[in-house]
Amino acid sequence: MTLEVHQSIFRPGSMILPAFLLATLLTLWTFPATTPAQTAGDPFRIGFTSNMFNEVNENDARAALTVWGETIARGQDLPIEPGVVVSQNVQDMLADLQDGRFDLVAVTTIEYVYLRDEMEFAPIFLTYTGGETAEEYVVLAHRDGPLKTLSDLAGRNVRLQQGFRASLAPLWLDTLLVQEGLAPLARLAGEVTTLHDLSQVLLPVFFHQADACLVTRHGFETMAELNPQIGTQLRVLASSERMVPNLVAFRHDYAPPYLEQLLGSIRKLHETPAGRQVLLVFNSERSAEYPESALDSALELIDLHRRIVLEGGGQ
Repeated sequence: MTLEVHQSIFRPGSMILPAFLLATLLTLWTFPATTPAQTAGDPFRIGFTSNMFNEVNENDARAALTVWGETIARGQDLPIEPGVVVSQNVQDMLADLQDGRFDLVAVTTIEYVYLRDEMEFAPIFLTYTGGETAEEYVVLAHRDGPLKTLSDLAGRNVRLQQGFRASLAPLWLDTLLVQEGLAPLARLAGEVTTLHDLSQVLLPVFFHQADACLVTRHGFETMAELNPQIGTQLRVLASSERMVPNLVAFRHDYAPPYLEQLLGSIRKLHETPAGRQVLLVFNSERSAEYPESALDSALELIDLHRRIVLEGGGQ
């Protein structure tokens, strides 16, 4: 069995496989090599976007894929060749889906909305981080600083957390600002800096080097556990409702004879030592199947942002 992994919107030098994707790969690498309707050369094709990655050296990620895949293959005596195949953008991902060249995609919820306009997906899997599938976003400022309300962001230095778990945060904040009669953040603030490293986003506010930041509540609470002063010295100016920021979904017409066995392996990934280790390394506890309705709050935000910010003259 040959395993093909596709990436779209590729960004050189900045790539790490998300927890669920790597876990799924391990599931596939331990999967039986053949079934009655499957030949040894049949691939299982996964698409993913650069928004599903944090910064790490691309060569390191490729090496990790190869080593893990070959180790599992040797242990199970499977004829597989793990590798990475690169697409150029999300439009190509959609074209590949329509041509049946992808079986599974790992995307942000924003990207899912783009894809589902043209495609149907089922089933959908969500991953757990900090025991939750959803994220809440918070705008933070120092308690001793001048910022008391969102309008005080005008002309200020604001830092944003970047990453697939934070992908909905900018949409939420811009929508909230416009609802309050303000401009979107890019026009309202004096300087906006987006960074992957949470400490570089949050700590400058704590040390009065930046005026405010937009982060996940999970990230904020994790930093506050490490340094309780962060929790006492930073105030929450605004907080969002809980929303699912990313998902993994099968193409709805993907129906090999071994599909139920494959889905069962994914559902039970956290029950195996190898699966738990991979999930732990990549900061995720488990994955579970959900109906699309689990995305409702995120889908409502994306639609509202489109109507009042993008189309309503907010930016």
